[in-house]
Amino acid sequence: MEKLDYVMVSLLALVMSMPVSAGTVLHYDFEDGIAGMPMNDFPVTQQNGTVGTADLSGNGYHMHAWDDYWGPLFSSEGDTPTGTGLSSVHEGHRDGYTLADGIRAWSPSTWTIELSFKLNDPAGWRTLIGRDDWTGMPDDIGPSLQVQSNGENNAMRVAFATVSDERYFLDSSLIPEPGQWYHLAIVTDGDQLDMYAGQFDGNGFQNIGSLIMDAGIDHSLRPTGNWTFGRGWWNGGFVDHIDGNMDNIRFSDEALTTDQLIPSILLATTAQAHAPQPPNRAAGVPLDQVLSWTTGLDPNDANVPNPAITGHNLWLSVPYDPMNPPATPNWEDPGIQIFEIPADTNPADGNVDPMASYSPGLEMDALYFWIVDESLGAANPRDWDNIIEGSLWSFETITSGPVVDAGSSIVTWLKEGTTTVDLNGTVTDATGDVTTILWSVSESPPDSTVDIADALVAVTTTTLDTTGPYVLELYAKDAAQHEESDVMEINVYDDSCEAAKNNPNGYTAPPYDFNDDCQVNFTDFALFAVAWLQDESLTEDALYD
Repeated sequence: MEKLDYVMVSLLALVMSMPVSAGTVLHYDFEDGIAGMPMNDFPVTQQNGTVGTADLSGNGYHMHAWDDYWGPLFSSEGDTPTGTGLSSVHEGHRDGYTLADGIRAWSPSTWTIELSFKLNDPAGWRTLIGRDDWTGMPDDIGPSLQVQSNGENNAMRVAFATVSDERYFLDSSLIPEPGQWYHLAIVTDGDQLDMYAGQFDGNGFQNIGSLIMDAGIDHSLRPTGNWTFGRGWWNGGFVDHIDGNMDNIRFSDEALTTDQLIPSILLATTAQAHAPQPPNRAAGVPLDQVLSWTTGLDPNDANVPNPAITGHNLWLSVPYDPMNPPATPNWEDPGIQIFEIPADTNPADGNVDPMASYSPGLEMDALYFWIVDESLGAANPRDWDNIIEGSLWSFETITSGPVVDAGSSIVTWLKEGTTTVDLNGTVTDATGDVTTILWSVSESPPDSTVDIADALVAVTTTTLDTTGPYVLELYAKDAAQHEESDVMEINVYDDSCEAAKNNPNGYTAPPYDFNDDCQVNFTDFALFAVAWLQDESLTEDALYD
């Protein structure tokens, strides 16, 4: 079966040999970020709620991050339940949320919510998953759903409201230990709710609580506002942020069995490709970039049923415009590149797998998506019953052109009518194809003369003959016609004293420089003596005043 014909909803699932469940509504695995970076890397002053991590279900219910302070971070590499890949980081003030109408209106009677989590401080009220806004129920100030560590005995709790104006609470037997990863699953068939938890220790899942709901009533979830991840909502306010990590968040509209939960699949193998080079979302990637990745399969792991990797499939999208990118690539595009890489390029020992250069090469100013699938125990790398689906990665080729730095501002003074200043500009270009460098004068005092020794190189000198401000521009262009420039300012004064006083790095007057001429001499002594004779109580500070 060709991948182009394969059910695309399974493309990004973190599963070993099965597509995303038909009942999957929302799924985050956080493998589409850069380790240690904010999900929204805009500064606090540009709060725009950008997409932080993609929804793998195909429904477009992406997690948003408000800015680089309030939004979650991507974890360091390996800070996950399995020791590979990425998770989300929440530091007591960071949370994610959804905006899509479909998930805001989600109101199933049969459902499963699961997530992996690690709390650095589980004491008190700590909400992992919540739902904003009022329920509309009489005198009700709580959210319509929350999964949390309760502030009573710190046990894991699920609380939710139904369309029938009910509110249910289930406190489990699990009291999380600080720094311990757990996978939690809340499962209901519409009449009974069960909570399961596992500790990634090979002992599977244990039932940590059950609740029989009132018979003959519609127990569908009550829909309200945004779903939130890493905080809760209470009485109209945001509350109960967590300090810890989350991973593998998945909503399903089925009552899953324990062998269908994410860790049951993930713990069977750790062979999914990760740690891509170039890193996911990298910019400025050179055109001769060699793609590589790391395979986490341990052939000595007793949990791996068949450790033989027979090959890898690299899927490379067509080049897209970085200024108008799609949310996901169109894998049915006839221009897609497919590379089948035999297993001998990766001995399944956890080392980086370099891929040989390929043709055609990358295009300039383009956005690419790529996926690495692993073939596990399959004689044919196209045997999709034995494929470990990879995560979706992306990168951009050179888009910014030359990097130009004209240098720092300079303060100087005239010496015998002129002054000569060193210009220490720098021009770099990842392609190495800079074709033009040019210094020019943007601003200068009237009737001044600016003599640049060699205006066609970045490091040169200029001679100036008039006091006042000058602005010089350094311009560069590369072979792809990318243009960049930068400016620097030179302020020229009559003498060294005035230059020193106007130095942006600050000026400290010499002690006892009473006439403010930047030197201490007999004139200052005379001023001091006169002042002293007039008022013996005068100090140096008083003389200055």
